[in-house]
Amino acid sequence: MKAIPCGLVDCDTNADATAQTKLPWLMGLMLAVLILGNATASAAIFNYFPVSDGGLYSESGVHIGGYLLADGSYKADMHFQAFDVVPGSSVALSLGIYALPMHGKNVQIFAFNTPDAVISGADYNAGIQLGTLVLPDSYANFGQTITFDVTSFVNTANGPYWGFVLVSDGDTFNSLQYYVGQPEALIVTTVPEPTISGIFLTAIFVGAALRWRLAQLCRA
Repeated sequence: MKAIPCGLVDCDTNADATAQTKLPWLMGLMLAVLILGNATASAAIFNYFPVSDGGLYSESGVHIGGYLLADGSYKADMHFQAFDVVPGSSVALSLGIYALPMHGKNVQIFAFNTPDAVISGADYNAGIQLGTLVLPDSYANFGQTITFDVTSFVNTANGPYWGFVLVSDGDTFNSLQYYVGQPEALIVTTVPEPTISGIFLTAIFVGAALRWRLAQLCRA
């Protein structure tokens, strides 16, 4: 049969109805492949542990190691080696519950750049307050983790080490020396970029959809 030219497609006026459904079926299959690809290309998560931690009694009183205790004037201190963060990623400070009950409801979190990994009295009043971590009213078990977003600080910090200080009224967290589950950490969640195959399939899908739509308009 003679085909009627119609823009970018040829419209066969006597095309079989079953043949006309092949392209939509193929488009559906391609869409399923794209969805499956996006599902398997999930966000990647990385844990970065501190290189040192301890407690601060005052500007001259320091305790290296032990639990991470934040109790009034006694502050918890930890240093992380700086690392590169992929644009668009989120970074959270993860703290694990080491002792119950937790006496302080609000944990103030301070952050600062530091030239080394040494826990010292210089950290006692260092940094800017990033905010307050509000602890839940109840806990499932020891080692339960609580996170606080520190992305804005990490994205502007210049290292070479990052320090974090916790101020509260009687809370004990996991440390490098004592922990249930894992020590305190910076958790980085990256958003995967589209793969070449994903972009290629998307282009084919869009092209097929446009061609099928034009063909339908020709037959109308």
